[in-house]
Amino acid sequence: MKRAYKYTILTVLLAVMFSLGIMEGMNFILRARERFLLAEKGNAQEEMPIQEWEGREVNLDFGDTKTHDLTMEQAEDAVKRWNGKIAMKVHKPAEGQISMEEAIQVGEGWIAEMGLEDWGLAEERRSVCATLGVSVRAGEEEGEVPLEPYYSFWTVELNSKSLRALLYVNAVAGRVWNANVYLYEVPMEESRAVEKLRKFVELTGMKGVEGDGVALERDMMEYERRMVYLGGSLDIAGSRMCAGLTWISNMATPYTEHGEKGLKELRIGLWLDFL
Repeated sequence: MKRAYKYTILTVLLAVMFSLGIMEGMNFILRARERFLLAEKGNAQEEMPIQEWEGREVNLDFGDTKTHDLTMEQAEDAVKRWNGKIAMKVHKPAEGQISMEEAIQVGEGWIAEMGLEDWGLAEERRSVCATLGVSVRAGEEEGEVPLEPYYSFWTVELNSKSLRALLYVNAVAGRVWNANVYLYEVPMEESRAVEKLRKFVELTGMKGVEGDGVALERDMMEYERRMVYLGGSLDIAGSRMCAGLTWISNMATPYTEHGEKGLKELRIGLWLDFL
């Protein structure tokens, strides 16, 4: 009788341990699935002390995305903090910040407005990813004070057969304020560099200073491949900021992704910074 009782207790304990093991296994699978979905579509993971935004809503040209106006002082504050970051802390969107889907919509709309759609996104879209993060500065403790919502930027990455774009979209203004674009086998004349810089400024929601125009510096660099470099800037009206441009054209890179020679590559960098 006692032996049967012991066997019963042992059987119950083994059943409980087995059930706990199954539950833990299922939790592991669910966590792994969540990580996979975030990696596939983007990241918006952690809670952060981001203040809620109180401002006037406006409509962007990029679909139905709702964004908010920023003053020039707020825009300068956001750019200065972002450019001076030592790290980026990923977090979930706060009240007043655009969603992941809206950030991707803004990025795709920006590609079209910049005149790059015909050579990339509309042709064959390979992947889309977006991550929301706020800049972290040296000596700043996490969670010390609530941060302004316009300090956050969505990092939107768009890839296609002939285009790779890394775009930084302000989470409140809903506009691209920094971009790195790679175009492959795309015929684009150097004369269009100034046009792209002016269009970039327009799409930031700001205005360039009229007057002498954009001064470009041109250089030819000879390494393993022929490379043309252009650099220029345009002052932003009513602010201490300017918009910068780099335009690097590789006439013939050594290898393509298939190991063949002769790929032509154009790299365009656009950003906001201080004078």
